[in-house]
Amino acid sequence: MTVIGIFGMGYVGSEVAELAVQRGYELYATDIDPEVIEQLRDGTHAAAIPSEAVTATTDGARLVSESDVIVVTVPSPLNSSYSVDLTALESVATTIGEALDSDQTDQPLIAVESTIPPGSTENVVMPALTEAGSVVGEDFYVAHAPERITPGSDDWPMKDLPRVIGAVTETGRDRAVSFYDSLLDAAVHPVGSPSVAEASKIIENAFRDVNIAFVNEVARSLSELEIDAIESLDAAATKPFGFMRFEPGAGVGGHCIPVDPYLLIDQAQQSGFDHQLLKLSRDINDDMPSYVVDQTVRALNGVEILPKGSEILLLGRAFKGEIDDTRNSPSYAIESELSEYGCEVDIYDPFVPEESTVETPYTGADAVVLVTDHTEFEALELGDIADAGTEVFVDGRNVFTPEDAVDLPIEYVAIGR
Repeated sequence: MTVIGIFGMGYVGSEVAELAVQRGYELYATDIDPEVIEQLRDGTHAAAIPSEAVTATTDGARLVSESDVIVVTVPSPLNSSYSVDLTALESVATTIGEALDSDQTDQPLIAVESTIPPGSTENVVMPALTEAGSVVGEDFYVAHAPERITPGSDDWPMKDLPRVIGAVTETGRDRAVSFYDSLLDAAVHPVGSPSVAEASKIIENAFRDVNIAFVNEVARSLSELEIDAIESLDAAATKPFGFMRFEPGAGVGGHCIPVDPYLLIDQAQQSGFDHQLLKLSRDINDDMPSYVVDQTVRALNGVEILPKGSEILLLGRAFKGEIDDTRNSPSYAIESELSEYGCEVDIYDPFVPEESTVETPYTGADAVVLVTDHTEFEALELGDIADAGTEVFVDGRNVFTPEDAVDLPIEYVAIGR
């Protein structure tokens, strides 16, 4: 039986582990957090795998020696200057390289799924793997297969998402294609190098970031012109070709769209190229929480409520609807800026109860700001919110329409309306 070893049991590693067990692979897993190892051992980890289906270990060398395929899903965070930190990836690659045994009958395939700047597999991973003397193509094979996950989507599970594969050698590419063919139901798309695979992932998410920035800017512009941006987008979307619909909103969160463009921005800058469009798009999207705060303060003043001392309820802590993931959620920036105005801010998110400060959306706060488009929030009754005493409702996801608030004693504000 083929054995899969996973370095990093966070969100991506957990998804890979679940799918590997479903496919009947024997599984080894390790993580830098000892608590994660214990959770895997006692069956309380977030990954939906029984404890008997995985050998959880803190010994990375053991995982390497036992595995036919080693999947690396460690994070690649940004530092304070928006440059990527590949320390975790380099450390894991060094651990793998030191544990490789040239006497092994079957050379393991090392598949890096972490999102990384173009050139990182060959310029960072490969040197760490070979430092102890191992040779690619003789002692191991390496490929980059950037992860594709859509948090909270039942329509696109990992097994149904096509995967891009770029490898250092032709045999490594074939090994990687064979492995992912067995793991996924979707197509596998091999490319000429790891760098092409690395770039493809950043292009995917930078494309979304740029287009979200476009509709955010258009929504703000049309709002100043007293034109309904949503109705305008509806009209534009009737064109059957050449147009792809994106939605304006309170901000971009998660660990992909607001992060990945910087991987290309920084890498290109080191080669003398300035990504003006990608940087501008990041600035526009990063400014949306401030725009929501400005709209909230303006609306409060409009109903003669001073922001200082006012009570504000934020609906949503997760960065998108129907999930509990709060990474880079615009909710945090909105809360912080409202607090600077002297507002008293509460949070309600049914998916993140540990960060909720109230248990109901009907608190009678002076203003309610909808940040996350959970289905529960879409079912809210604006009339009941108004009856509870709220005078301002800021719809940061355009869940409702201005017509929904007609004849209600509440000031309705939305993005681009």
